[in-house]
Amino acid sequence: MINKKWILLAIIVVSSCLLGTKVEAASAVNNYIIKNNIKPVSETLSIGRIYNQNTNKNGGINMDYTGGKPRMVIIHEVGVDGGTINGSIDYMVRTQDSAFVHSFVDGSQLITIADKGKKSWGSGGWGNQYGIQIEQMRVTTSVAFYKQIVTLAKWTADQMIIYDMGAPKLMSSPSSPQRNDLSIKPDGNLASHKMIAYKFNQTTSHVDPDEYWARFGYDMNQFRDLVEYYYNQLEAPKITSTSVEGNPATGDFKVRVKTSGAVTKVSVPIWSHANGQDDLFWYQATKVKDGEYLATFDGVNHNYESGLYAIHAYAYNSSKQTSSAVNNSLQVNYPTTPIVHYQTHVESIGWQQSVVDGITSGTVGKSLRVEAIKLAVTGNVSGGIQYQTHVQSVGWQNSVANNALSGTTGKLLRVEAVRIDLTGDLKSQFDIYYRVQSQDRGWLGWAKNGGSAGTQGFRQRLETMQVKLVKKGAAFDVGGDAFLTSDLAVRYQTHIQDVGWQTSVKDGAVSGTIGKSLRLESVKINVDNVAFNKMTGGVQYQTHVQSIGWQNPVSDNTLSGTTGKSLRVEAIRINLTGTLAQNYDVYYRVNVQDKGWLGWAKNGASAGTQGFALRLEAMQVKLIKKGTPFDVGGEAFFDSELAVNYQTHVQNLGWQAAVKNGADSGTSGKSLRLEGIKIDVANVAFHKMTGGIQYQTHVQKIGWQNTVSDNALSGTTGQGLRLEALRINLTGTLSQNYDVYYRVHVQDRGWLGWAQNGASAGSQGLSLRLEAIQIKLVKKGIGFDVGGTAFVVSDDKPTPTPTPTLPAPSFNLQGVNDTQKAWLGSIYPSAQKLAKENDLFPSIMVSQAIAESAWGQSELATNANNLFGVKADASWKGYKYKAWTTEVVNGQTIKVQADFRKYNSQAESLTDYVTKIRTTMNGSAYRYQGVWRSNARTYQNAAQALKDGGYATDPDYPKNLIDRIVKYRLDTLD
Repeated sequence: MINKKWILLAIIVVSSCLLGTKVEAASAVNNYIIKNNIKPVSETLSIGRIYNQNTNKNGGINMDYTGGKPRMVIIHEVGVDGGTINGSIDYMVRTQDSAFVHSFVDGSQLITIADKGKKSWGSGGWGNQYGIQIEQMRVTTSVAFYKQIVTLAKWTADQMIIYDMGAPKLMSSPSSPQRNDLSIKPDGNLASHKMIAYKFNQTTSHVDPDEYWARFGYDMNQFRDLVEYYYNQLEAPKITSTSVEGNPATGDFKVRVKTSGAVTKVSVPIWSHANGQDDLFWYQATKVKDGEYLATFDGVNHNYESGLYAIHAYAYNSSKQTSSAVNNSLQVNYPTTPIVHYQTHVESIGWQQSVVDGITSGTVGKSLRVEAIKLAVTGNVSGGIQYQTHVQSVGWQNSVANNALSGTTGKLLRVEAVRIDLTGDLKSQFDIYYRVQSQDRGWLGWAKNGGSAGTQGFRQRLETMQVKLVKKGAAFDVGGDAFLTSDLAVRYQTHIQDVGWQTSVKDGAVSGTIGKSLRLESVKINVDNVAFNKMTGGVQYQTHVQSIGWQNPVSDNTLSGTTGKSLRVEAIRINLTGTLAQNYDVYYRVNVQDKGWLGWAKNGASAGTQGFALRLEAMQVKLIKKGTPFDVGGEAFFDSELAVNYQTHVQNLGWQAAVKNGADSGTSGKSLRLEGIKIDVANVAFHKMTGGIQYQTHVQKIGWQNTVSDNALSGTTGQGLRLEALRINLTGTLSQNYDVYYRVHVQDRGWLGWAQNGASAGSQGLSLRLEAIQIKLVKKGIGFDVGGTAFVVSDDKPTPTPTPTLPAPSFNLQGVNDTQKAWLGSIYPSAQKLAKENDLFPSIMVSQAIAESAWGQSELATNANNLFGVKADASWKGYKYKAWTTEVVNGQTIKVQADFRKYNSQAESLTDYVTKIRTTMNGSAYRYQGVWRSNARTYQNAAQALKDGGYATDPDYPKNLIDRIVKYRLDTLD
């Protein structure tokens, strides 16, 4: 804490006094006013109609004075006869976008319409930044003029006192217009509009109020004398009495200060003896009535220190002060029972008085944002309190503890949500509950022990909060959802044996029980905020139930399973629908009796067991953005049946649900192509065998792909390429005991015959799509009717013999999903060939393609076949695709929209990339010649040469390319 001793010690009572005698003003007007004791009228405040002092409503113009406060008073007059003060005010309110002043005065009233602590627009750029401005109405009689001038002079003296401008001094003024130099500082604190106009506005058109005053033989020098007269009439401030009220024994007390004389403010410094003024805090007392002020002690300012305190009081006017000791040894204590104290910093108000145990802190019905909070716990239980806030434009701040500030002040940022928790013994004995009132939503439910309370993603301010300490075990009605988020979230709820429905959880949290041997009996699942995130669809799911089997799929928070029948759920499948399914994967895993947590299943695959009579006990579900690596961690499903499972990716439909043992996968009669396939054999080890399944597909424009195995993707997705044929084979002892048979449904030909054990099924050279497939495991020695020819080729081509493929590069693809692997497998052979033929590093080319196309899944890759983010400049004559992109400009990352090249295929993108790197000129030299393998020598040098040649603006682009090559062993392509 900053040592504040010097603050108190440096206060010196000003010895100089204001003149106490009357000014003999060299003016008939002033003499008449003083001799006849003409009384000024009081100021009337009518603030609220001038919206241009609000930066949120004036286009962002800063309305703070230069230096933070006004430094002068500027006198205007309306320039016309016969108007009324209210009519002039109404006119100025209507035309405030052009000009407005703070106040108006006539012969009977002075009305202030704008906040004098903020600028007005009445006297040009120079005057506006320094002066409080007042407009005079023209009066016609001397009596009215005397009343107007005395009111104006007394009011002007008051402003000089309130804003500490010093004694009245006229600003110097030239006799002719001068240059407009806004850097000149004020050399006085009193000016007419004419003075300002001549000196800074280069005009003689403003002569107010001089011309009007001349009618009555009056001028600015006489007015300055009258202002000085009232300025010097102020009496020195006096403190007549002080008292402490309330109960210091509980930290709840106020200090009352009574005064006389001219007092503009009262401050009450309080500090604890224990901290030696380190916790000195100046309380600004509130004026209760004339001559009486009240300051409220708040333990938050002293870290709730118990012990002796010193209290003083100070009264001030603009040039004088006085002080008095209130109590130098006041005993302040706090109860031994734990109490939570909390305080909010509120828009336009500042720090509110701290409150305790469930009392509202903030505002209700005023639409004011909470900007920061502080919390502390007093009492004789060890431990403390920690908390964090979610702040506009910042997000979740780090946790702070024990009366530290969380949030912001002075930045106009709203708090949107809070989390609060206890520590130490306090946490073991108490729960902490808290709730908030959010913009447009009212009171939300109570959160507890670190849970979130408020909103996130809706841009809604937190307006009020309540906090309570509750003894552990005590019942508490939370009343509803405490936290609302715009984030896409999967929410789920389970019905548990002997427990019933548990509270819903979301995004990977555990639902169910662990270690209690209780069966999970049913489930409800929903995805929040799908429409808010501009997508369609939801979630479908089905459960495998004891004595029932697989139930029909249900969706969107419908019950799947049973209640009241004592039947266990044994497995579950979950899938997404609509555009949600195009953008996200759903992963889920279950905790199974005697097996614990299994691996994660995905997108409709089974999770759990079948045929083992084992109960599910708990589950977790997560939504993962497509293309994001995810460690599934092991087998997700155990089925006692030896079965071949397979799943196809179909044109316009995407991945279909997995089927097994001869069932159709794909479509017939819809003219939709198969694009990819995954195959697996379940329970090989359970049946005491080894091995699995291998397969490869013949793909449009690609030919026979490399062999993959055990549920890896063969084929493509997102490239619009048909499967034309496939081969399937078994491995290990599985192949010694079983044959694998498979047949395909081919465009225009229907179902072909069955192929067996690695033979080709489908067609080649005929440009015919596969539309569906069936696969069966058959025990060796059992007869099987193959039913006809399984594979057809064009008449002018012999049945091709499979071309031996080169060994695949030894990539390290840990954490890379199947779709990404398949895409890499589809492009790297062409990339490797093109790069080597054109003196380039294949590793650089593939690393760029991965980064620029997000493993072939980016918007540009899927919609424009553009793998390298190549823009469509003036030289490009092909199709274009418009998309948002990120650029680094002057060290700042910004979003811009640009035209990109659109290709007919990803192969065309690879070729165009090579052309760009080999042929782009920079003057008379090749721009990217440093990237060429013969020049770069190493892929590291080539990566840097790409950046140096201007391929990317990101300063980390070379490092990211190199890191990716190392991580995935892409250098094995070189």
